[in-house]
Amino acid sequence: MRAYREILLKHIAPIWHQTKIDNFVSQIAKRLAVTQQDIINEFLDYNLNVHADKGNAVYEPLVNRFVLHIHNLLDGSWHIDRQAVVSEMVQSAHPATMADIGFGVPSQYTKQLVLGKKNIKLTFFDLYDSAFIFAENLLTLWDENWRQHISLQKTDMNTKEYIGDFDLYLLQDAIEHTTDPKGYLSMLINKSRPQAKFIISLPIGPIFPRHYMAWKSDAEAEEWLKKCGLKIEQQQNVYVNPDIDLFAKQLSPDYHDLYALCSKQKSN
Repeated sequence: MRAYREILLKHIAPIWHQTKIDNFVSQIAKRLAVTQQDIINEFLDYNLNVHADKGNAVYEPLVNRFVLHIHNLLDGSWHIDRQAVVSEMVQSAHPATMADIGFGVPSQYTKQLVLGKKNIKLTFFDLYDSAFIFAENLLTLWDENWRQHISLQKTDMNTKEYIGDFDLYLLQDAIEHTTDPKGYLSMLINKSRPQAKFIISLPIGPIFPRHYMAWKSDAEAEEWLKKCGLKIEQQQNVYVNPDIDLFAKQLSPDYHDLYALCSKQKSN
């Protein structure tokens, strides 16, 4: 295992020194007293131990947020493809207000659409303080006036707390992390406004220790969304890339996320 980690360190070194990663990550790391070695160690642990039974607490450390952000910058990775799909679906939904639930770290739609076009009021929701600490620092580097368009709010999906009315709810890598996925999503659907829309990603493949639900096929996921009260308007699959995504080597090559832009079913 040690030899394998050394090989991976050589793989990560050129990634780290890409200008787009080094400049932003290094600035934030210095400000928050997180070392490059801390980030590299977390990168390896997070990517090589996807089946480890750490639960959602794996996301609590601040250093994990650096790893999630680096994922979003890796050319050719499924994270790049997923961000592109989300950006397309957000533009299709035309929201004036938007909630990103369990957001992890700000992704490209935030920079391109919210801060770029300045016509969406976005609220980030998460359970862990580390998400907000990292987000505040990254957003400040992107746009010092980000608070005019973005707010941060803590929530625990396990309590089924209603977060309020929005035009669009984004649940990317989120719904499967709550103890009652169907209960939480159904609550959002029932309490939100009739015209509300939802962008949801669902993992298609075996269940992971930090997930509470998995879907074996696209058809099963589509039927589940329907039973929750949603109508799919657009959908797209995003597959892992074993050549770039280190964690993908532990998964089936068919493992993917189903992304769906949905509206609420009309009541009879």
